[in-house]
Amino acid sequence: MTNIEVEINDNYICVYERLNDDCIRLLHMYGKNPVCVVPDMLDGMRVTELAEYCFSFKSMPEKLKTELGIDDILRPDMTELCDDYIERVILPDGMQKIGRLCFYNCSRLSVLELPSDICDVDGDAFMNCTKLYMLVMRGSPKDKSCLKQILSQISTLVRVRWADSDGNATAQESEDDLLDMAFYRLIYAYELSKEARQQFLEYIVNHKKRLSELIIRKRDSGLLQSFLELKDNEENFIADVLAVTDMLALAAQDEWSEGSVILHRFKKENLSVSRKRRFEF
Repeated sequence: MTNIEVEINDNYICVYERLNDDCIRLLHMYGKNPVCVVPDMLDGMRVTELAEYCFSFKSMPEKLKTELGIDDILRPDMTELCDDYIERVILPDGMQKIGRLCFYNCSRLSVLELPSDICDVDGDAFMNCTKLYMLVMRGSPKDKSCLKQILSQISTLVRVRWADSDGNATAQESEDDLLDMAFYRLIYAYELSKEARQQFLEYIVNHKKRLSELIIRKRDSGLLQSFLELKDNEENFIADVLAVTDMLALAAQDEWSEGSVILHRFKKENLSVSRKRRFEF
Protein backbone atom coordinates (compact mmCIF):
# COMPACT_ATOMS: atom_id res chain seq x y z
CA MET A 1 0.00 0.00 0.00
CA THR A 2 1.81 3.11 -1.26
CA ASN A 3 0.64 6.71 -0.95
CA ILE A 4 -2.97 5.64 -0.36
CA GLU A 5 -4.85 7.80 2.12
CA VAL A 6 -8.39 8.16 3.50
CA GLU A 7 -10.43 11.30 4.19
CA ILE A 8 -13.54 11.11 6.35
CA ASN A 9 -16.32 13.65 6.93
CA ASP A 10 -20.04 13.61 7.71
CA ASN A 11 -21.07 12.91 4.10
CA TYR A 12 -18.50 10.57 2.64
CA ILE A 13 -15.30 8.55 2.97
CA CYS A 14 -12.81 9.02 0.15
CA VAL A 15 -9.88 6.73 -0.62
CA TYR A 16 -7.25 8.41 -2.76
CA GLU A 17 -3.59 8.58 -3.74
CA ARG A 18 -1.36 11.60 -4.27
CA LEU A 19 -0.17 12.29 -7.81
CA ASN A 20 1.99 15.24 -6.75
CA ASP A 21 1.90 18.04 -4.17
CA ASP A 22 -1.22 19.56 -5.75
CA CYS A 23 -3.28 16.79 -7.37
CA ILE A 24 -4.80 13.48 -6.33
CA ARG A 25 -6.45 10.46 -7.92
CA LEU A 26 -9.72 9.29 -6.35
CA LEU A 27 -9.71 5.51 -5.86
CA HIS A 28 -13.08 4.85 -4.23
CA MET A 29 -15.92 6.46 -2.27
CA TYR A 30 -18.39 5.60 0.46
CA GLY A 31 -21.47 7.73 1.06
CA LYS A 32 -25.04 8.06 2.26
CA ASN A 33 -27.13 8.04 -0.92
CA PRO A 34 -27.02 7.03 -4.60
CA VAL A 35 -26.34 10.60 -5.76
CA CYS A 36 -22.56 10.85 -5.61
CA VAL A 37 -20.98 14.32 -5.57
CA VAL A 38 -17.23 13.94 -6.04
CA PRO A 39 -15.42 16.63 -3.99
CA ASP A 40 -13.18 19.08 -5.81
CA MET A 41 -10.60 19.12 -2.98
CA LEU A 42 -9.29 16.51 -0.54
CA ASP A 43 -6.75 17.36 2.14
CA GLY A 44 -6.08 20.68 0.39
CA MET A 45 -5.34 19.03 -2.99
CA ARG A 46 -7.34 19.08 -6.20
CA VAL A 47 -9.17 15.94 -7.30
CA THR A 48 -8.06 15.65 -10.94
CA GLU A 49 -8.42 11.95 -11.76
CA LEU A 50 -10.79 9.03 -11.24
CA ALA A 51 -8.91 5.76 -10.93
CA GLU A 52 -9.44 2.53 -12.81
CA TYR A 53 -12.60 0.81 -11.44
CA CYS A 54 -13.22 3.86 -9.21
CA PHE A 55 -16.98 3.23 -8.92
CA SER A 56 -16.73 -0.56 -8.99
CA PHE A 57 -16.31 -2.98 -6.10
CA LYS A 58 -13.16 -4.16 -7.92
CA SER A 59 -11.32 -1.02 -6.80
CA MET A 60 -11.35 -2.09 -3.14
CA PRO A 61 -10.30 -5.71 -2.63
CA GLU A 62 -10.76 -7.08 0.87
CA LYS A 63 -7.05 -7.00 1.61
CA LEU A 64 -6.87 -3.25 0.90
CA LYS A 65 -10.01 -2.61 2.95
CA THR A 66 -8.44 -4.39 5.89
CA GLU A 67 -5.15 -2.49 5.56
CA LEU A 68 -7.02 0.83 5.50
CA GLY A 69 -9.35 -0.16 8.34
CA ILE A 70 -12.44 0.71 6.28
CA ASP A 71 -14.78 -1.57 8.23
CA ASP A 72 -13.77 0.14 11.47
CA ILE A 73 -14.43 3.69 10.23
CA LEU A 74 -17.47 3.00 8.02
CA ARG A 75 -20.61 4.48 9.57
CA PRO A 76 -23.90 2.52 9.60
CA ASP A 77 -25.56 5.07 7.30
CA MET A 78 -22.84 4.79 4.63
CA THR A 79 -22.27 2.28 1.88
CA GLU A 80 -19.92 1.76 -1.06
CA LEU A 81 -20.71 4.08 -3.97
CA CYS A 82 -20.39 1.55 -6.75
CA ASP A 83 -22.07 -0.95 -9.04
CA ASP A 84 -25.89 -0.99 -8.99
CA TYR A 85 -26.19 1.40 -6.01
CA ILE A 86 -25.27 4.74 -7.59
CA GLU A 87 -27.80 6.52 -9.78
CA ARG A 88 -26.19 9.90 -10.45
CA VAL A 89 -22.59 11.13 -10.34
CA ILE A 90 -21.47 14.77 -10.34
CA LEU A 91 -17.81 15.42 -11.13
CA PRO A 92 -16.08 18.66 -10.09
CA ASP A 93 -14.52 21.32 -12.28
CA GLY A 94 -10.83 20.61 -12.58
CA MET A 95 -11.33 16.89 -13.27
CA GLN A 96 -8.88 15.89 -16.02
CA LYS A 97 -9.10 12.14 -16.42
CA ILE A 98 -11.63 9.31 -16.13
CA GLY A 99 -9.83 6.01 -15.73
CA ARG A 100 -10.37 2.71 -17.52
CA LEU A 101 -13.54 0.87 -16.47
CA CYS A 102 -14.21 3.68 -14.00
CA PHE A 103 -17.99 3.12 -13.94
CA TYR A 104 -17.84 -0.63 -14.61
CA ASN A 105 -21.15 -2.36 -13.83
CA CYS A 106 -22.89 0.82 -12.65
CA SER A 107 -26.09 -0.61 -14.05
CA ARG A 108 -28.40 1.96 -12.43
CA LEU A 109 -26.33 5.04 -13.26
CA SER A 110 -28.71 7.26 -15.21
CA VAL A 111 -27.19 10.77 -15.09
CA LEU A 112 -23.57 11.90 -15.25
CA GLU A 113 -22.69 15.58 -14.77
CA LEU A 114 -19.15 16.63 -15.60
CA PRO A 115 -16.99 19.49 -16.87
CA SER A 116 -16.77 19.41 -20.64
CA ASP A 117 -13.00 20.03 -20.74
CA ILE A 118 -11.93 16.67 -19.29
CA CYS A 119 -9.04 15.75 -21.56
CA ASP A 120 -8.75 11.98 -21.11
CA VAL A 121 -11.47 9.30 -20.94
CA ASP A 122 -9.89 5.84 -20.90
CA GLY A 123 -11.34 2.85 -22.70
CA ASP A 124 -14.44 1.03 -21.45
CA ALA A 125 -15.02 3.66 -18.76
CA PHE A 126 -18.78 3.10 -19.06
CA MET A 127 -18.94 -0.65 -19.58
CA ASN A 128 -22.33 -2.09 -18.53
CA CYS A 129 -23.83 1.32 -17.75
CA THR A 130 -27.03 0.15 -19.39
CA LYS A 131 -29.37 2.81 -17.98
CA LEU A 132 -27.25 5.91 -18.61
CA TYR A 133 -29.53 8.29 -20.48
CA MET A 134 -28.36 11.83 -19.65
CA LEU A 135 -25.03 13.66 -19.84
CA VAL A 136 -24.93 17.12 -18.30
CA MET A 137 -21.91 18.91 -19.77
CA ARG A 138 -20.73 21.99 -17.89
CA GLY A 139 -19.26 24.29 -20.51
CA SER A 140 -20.07 25.57 -23.99
CA PRO A 141 -20.97 23.30 -26.92
CA LYS A 142 -18.84 25.62 -29.06
CA ASP A 143 -15.63 24.77 -27.18
CA LYS A 144 -13.49 21.67 -27.45
CA SER A 145 -14.88 18.97 -25.19
CA CYS A 146 -14.68 15.33 -24.17
CA LEU A 147 -18.18 14.60 -25.49
CA LYS A 148 -17.10 12.51 -28.49
CA GLN A 149 -14.75 10.41 -26.35
CA ILE A 150 -17.63 9.59 -24.04
CA LEU A 151 -20.25 9.03 -26.73
CA SER A 152 -18.00 6.59 -28.55
CA GLN A 153 -18.03 4.33 -25.47
CA ILE A 154 -21.72 4.37 -24.54
CA SER A 155 -23.97 1.64 -25.92
CA THR A 156 -27.28 3.42 -25.30
CA LEU A 157 -28.83 6.48 -26.90
CA VAL A 158 -28.19 9.26 -24.39
CA ARG A 159 -29.35 12.86 -24.23
CA VAL A 160 -26.93 15.74 -23.76
CA ARG A 161 -27.65 18.93 -21.85
CA TRP A 162 -25.21 21.82 -21.67
CA ALA A 163 -25.03 23.78 -18.43
CA ASP A 164 -23.07 26.57 -16.77
CA SER A 165 -20.67 26.06 -13.86
CA ASP A 166 -23.61 25.91 -11.41
CA GLY A 167 -25.41 23.22 -13.42
CA ASN A 168 -28.06 25.59 -14.80
CA ALA A 169 -29.10 24.67 -18.33
CA THR A 170 -27.69 26.85 -21.10
CA ALA A 171 -28.74 24.67 -24.03
CA GLN A 172 -30.77 21.51 -24.40
CA GLU A 173 -29.31 18.51 -26.16
CA SER A 174 -29.57 18.87 -29.90
CA GLU A 175 -30.27 16.48 -32.69
CA ASP A 176 -26.65 17.02 -33.69
CA ASP A 177 -25.37 15.68 -30.35
CA LEU A 178 -27.51 12.56 -30.64
CA LEU A 179 -26.43 12.04 -34.24
CA ASP A 180 -22.79 12.35 -33.22
CA MET A 181 -23.30 9.79 -30.48
CA ALA A 182 -25.11 7.30 -32.72
CA PHE A 183 -22.61 7.70 -35.54
CA TYR A 184 -19.52 7.33 -33.38
CA ARG A 185 -20.90 4.25 -31.66
CA LEU A 186 -21.50 2.63 -35.04
CA ILE A 187 -18.07 3.34 -36.45
CA TYR A 188 -16.37 2.44 -33.15
CA ALA A 189 -18.60 -0.53 -32.46
CA TYR A 190 -16.56 -2.35 -29.80
CA GLU A 191 -18.88 -4.54 -27.70
CA LEU A 192 -21.97 -3.02 -29.34
CA SER A 193 -24.93 -5.38 -29.05
CA LYS A 194 -27.10 -6.25 -32.04
CA GLU A 195 -30.06 -4.44 -30.45
CA ALA A 196 -28.04 -1.28 -29.77
CA ARG A 197 -26.64 -1.29 -33.31
CA GLN A 198 -30.15 -1.50 -34.73
CA GLN A 199 -31.28 1.41 -32.55
CA PHE A 200 -28.41 3.59 -33.72
CA LEU A 201 -28.91 2.60 -37.36
CA GLU A 202 -32.58 3.53 -37.26
CA TYR A 203 -31.78 6.90 -35.74
CA ILE A 204 -29.18 7.65 -38.41
CA VAL A 205 -31.43 6.55 -41.27
CA ASN A 206 -34.20 8.82 -39.98
CA HIS A 207 -31.78 11.78 -39.74
CA LYS A 208 -29.53 10.95 -42.67
CA LYS A 209 -29.83 14.31 -44.38
CA ARG A 210 -28.70 16.23 -41.30
CA LEU A 211 -25.83 13.82 -40.61
CA SER A 212 -24.67 14.27 -44.19
CA GLU A 213 -24.57 18.04 -43.70
CA LEU A 214 -22.58 17.70 -40.46
CA ILE A 215 -19.99 15.41 -42.06
CA ILE A 216 -19.45 17.73 -45.01
CA ARG A 217 -19.20 20.74 -42.71
CA LYS A 218 -16.45 19.04 -40.68
CA ARG A 219 -14.42 18.39 -43.88
CA ASP A 220 -13.10 15.17 -42.36
CA SER A 221 -12.34 12.58 -45.04
CA GLY A 222 -12.06 9.79 -42.45
CA LEU A 223 -15.57 10.44 -41.11
CA LEU A 224 -16.91 10.71 -44.63
CA GLN A 225 -15.39 7.37 -45.61
CA SER A 226 -16.77 5.74 -42.45
CA PHE A 227 -20.26 7.06 -43.22
CA LEU A 228 -20.13 5.79 -46.79
CA GLU A 229 -19.11 2.33 -45.58
CA LEU A 230 -22.04 1.98 -43.16
CA LYS A 231 -24.49 -0.77 -44.10
CA ASP A 232 -27.85 -1.85 -42.71
CA ASN A 233 -28.67 -5.37 -41.56
CA GLU A 234 -29.38 -6.40 -45.15
CA GLU A 235 -25.94 -5.21 -46.30
CA ASN A 236 -27.31 -2.19 -48.16
CA PHE A 237 -25.37 1.06 -47.95
CA ILE A 238 -26.95 3.68 -45.71
CA ALA A 239 -25.68 6.31 -48.13
CA ASP A 240 -28.02 5.81 -51.10
CA VAL A 241 -27.97 7.67 -54.42
CA LEU A 242 -30.07 10.56 -53.10
CA ALA A 243 -27.89 11.03 -50.01
CA VAL A 244 -24.65 10.95 -52.01
CA THR A 245 -26.06 13.36 -54.59
CA ASP A 246 -27.00 15.80 -51.82
CA MET A 247 -23.56 15.45 -50.25
CA LEU A 248 -21.87 16.13 -53.58
CA ALA A 249 -23.83 19.36 -53.87
CA LEU A 250 -22.84 20.36 -50.33
CA ALA A 251 -19.17 19.52 -50.93
CA ALA A 252 -19.18 21.61 -54.11
CA GLN A 253 -20.85 24.51 -52.30
CA ASP A 254 -18.24 24.24 -49.53
CA GLU A 255 -15.43 23.93 -52.10
CA TRP A 256 -14.23 20.69 -50.51
CA SER A 257 -12.54 18.98 -53.43
CA GLU A 258 -11.22 16.00 -51.44
CA GLY A 259 -14.74 15.17 -50.26
CA SER A 260 -16.09 15.47 -53.80
CA VAL A 261 -13.49 13.00 -55.08
CA ILE A 262 -14.37 10.47 -52.36
CA LEU A 263 -18.10 10.81 -53.04
CA HIS A 264 -17.73 10.51 -56.84
CA ARG A 265 -15.57 7.40 -56.45
CA PHE A 266 -18.04 5.80 -54.01
CA LYS A 267 -20.99 6.59 -56.28
CA LYS A 268 -19.25 5.14 -59.33
CA GLU A 269 -18.06 1.97 -57.57
CA ASN A 270 -21.12 1.18 -55.47
CA LEU A 271 -24.25 2.96 -56.68
CA SER A 272 -23.99 3.16 -60.47
CA VAL A 273 -25.94 0.68 -62.60
CA SER A 274 -23.78 -0.74 -65.35
CA ARG A 275 -24.84 -0.30 -68.99
CA LYS A 276 -24.92 -4.07 -69.43
CA ARG A 277 -27.40 -4.49 -66.58
CA ARG A 278 -29.42 -1.44 -67.60
CA PHE A 279 -30.35 -2.96 -70.97
CA GLU A 280 -31.02 -6.51 -69.86
CA PHE A 281 -34.54 -7.78 -70.72
